[in-house]
Parts: sequence; structure tokens; C-alpha cells
Amino acid sequence: TVQKPSVLGGTVKECIVSNLEERETLTQAQSDHFVCRLIAAYNLKDVMTGGLDAQVKDLSMRDRRLTYMLAAIAASPKVVFFDEPTTDLTEDDANYVLDLVAKISCQRSVMVVLHNQKQAQRVGDGHVMLLAGGKIQEHVNLQEFFLSPLSEAGKEFVRTGSCAAPSHDTDPEYLDPEFIDKYKPVVSELP
Repeated sequence: TVQKPSVLGGTVKECIVSNLEERETLTQAQSDHFVCRLIAAYNLKDVMTGGLDAQVKDLSMRDRRLTYMLAAIAASPKVVFFDEPTTDLTEDDANYVLDLVAKISCQRSVMVVLHNQKQAQRVGDGHVMLLAGGKIQEHVNLQEFFLSPLSEAGKEFVRTGSCAAPSHDTDPEYLDPEFIDKYKPVVSELP
């Protein structure tokens, strides 16, 4: 997860190699080489200016996010999950992060949670899943979703940028009657 990373200690290099199984056996030179290659492969050399020995906690929010994203992919997982990687970033900084997401998605499956519609349209590879109320409300083509969403939750999200759907285990007696009318298909599935 990238939204609120909990590991702020250590250097950029230590953070990036932290997920490697062989990290304990790497020499300093091998570790430096690995991290430099990874940064260069994603064209981040000019962006991440603090250097490999910079303390992660001292980096800008953008560079911290980029560092954590590189750490997430360092061990070459088949799928990587980024939870709100652009939260609290300026638009310019968010663009750097989204560029990295796009580059990573060319090499492996990426699942990204975003609440910003413009950003979701920019990085989506053609599919959108709307999760609300603990269930997938829609899983459709990106263009279709933003042009004509099928579910009430999807329509509300496209219209307002947010949506509310009851959790699958919500007791209907606690729901507002207007809410029940609006989400009849979802509410009818509640216990």
C-alpha cells in the first residue's frame, strides 16, 4: 500500500531492496547497482534527486511514494496493488506517480485504487471496477463506465465523484428509507 506507508525508517536503497529475498546476501555494490538499474529502468533518475542514501522520511511526499512503489515491484511480483498513491499530492506530483503506475502496468498486472475520476481515466487500461458497500458494483470498460454507468452506485460516482452503498451485512432497519429506494437491488440482497 502506498497511501499511508508505515515504514519510514531507512534509506532509499534499504527501502527498495527490503522486499528482495536475497537482500541479506547482496553486497553494497550489488545493492547499489540493483537500485540504480531499477530507478533508471523507470526513468526516475532526474526525479528522485535525494540519492540512494537519503533517508526516506526526509524525502518529499512524491519521492516517498515513488520509493515505496519501486520497493513494491523490486521482487518482480506478478500483480502489484497501489492504494490511493496520489492522495495528498499536488497535481504535478500526482502525474509523476501516475506515470510510474503506467510504466509498471506495461510489465505486470496493476490494481490501483483512486478516487479522482480524471486520474482513474488517465491510468486505466480499459477496465474499471467500482467497489462500494463491500461488493463490486460494476466491472466494465473504462469508456463505458464514465459515459454510461450501469449501477446506481456507478451513476452517483460519475455524477459526484463519490458513492454510498450499504455494506452487505447492514441491517436494513438502520438505513434511511430514501437510501433503500435508491439502492433497491443492493438492499434486497441484505440479510
